[in-house]
Amino acid sequence: MKKKIVLILFLSSAFSQAITDKKAIKSVRLENFVNNYTGKIIRFLGQENIYIQGELIGSTSEAFIVLVEGSSSSYSNKGIKYVYVIPEKTEFLLALGVSLVGGVISYLTLIVNRENPQNPLVRVTIVGGVVLGGIIGKNTFYKPLKIDISGNIYD
Repeated sequence: MKKKIVLILFLSSAFSQAITDKKAIKSVRLENFVNNYTGKIIRFLGQENIYIQGELIGSTSEAFIVLVEGSSSSYSNKGIKYVYVIPEKTEFLLALGVSLVGGVISYLTLIVNRENPQNPLVRVTIVGGVVLGGIIGKNTFYKPLKIDISGNIYD
């Protein structure tokens, strides 16, 4: 029995994961963030609680390099927990597509349910479907992507 316990303790300590510090986690997250989102428009809350928005050009271990209004600037990444990636034209087109599909589906549903629908009912149904599809598309595709770079470990 003692041999089994000793063997289990040995194997668990031999194959357990070493404790990773916050700096290493933050470093990996920053590296992945820069590799995946260089050239995208980002927004973050910088020093003195000022929002900074611009195109991500690159990063060092201590700062982001962001193109703001035609000039590149370096902003410290210390104390920044989240960076938001702003949606672009493709996300807008996806949301618009969902809106149009919502209008078509509502029209087809009206035609299946009513044999000869009158014009006002058709208009109201199509507009309602486009609006509902637009709300679904906006909430699904056209919102900023929140990236955690804090270094915190979440369970």
